[in-house]
Amino acid sequence: MSIELREDGSLDVDGRIVRFPQRIYKFVEYQDIIVICLVNRNIDPADPMVGRNILALDRQGNLLWRVEDHGFEYQDPDADRLLPQPFIGLGVNPKINKLRGVLPYVCVTIDEKTGGVSDPVINR
Repeated sequence: MSIELREDGSLDVDGRIVRFPQRIYKFVEYQDIIVICLVNRNIDPADPMVGRNILALDRQGNLLWRVEDHGFEYQDPDADRLLPQPFIGLGVNPKINKLRGVLPYVCVTIDEKTGGVSDPVINR
């Protein structure tokens, strides 16, 4: 299997190009899935999907799941409202061999079958 992050922010999976409205920032191969983190700069901050910018694909490039709403928010500096905190990193926790999503100041474990989040750890 050949997977490559292209310069235009899309993913080449065995010659099939996978694109999203946002650029792909990073990907990891984990077990039999491809997990990607989308760049959040071009998403409207009020969009509830802002905090759900990690997705999983099968080996054919089909969407399996989108990470669940994790509940972490930040204060919008331009308005009196809270907005979902986007993920800024993605990887595999080497200690427990589980998917890890990184938010500002928090790391969470991501279930590879459902996209559920658990075990938040403050990371300062």
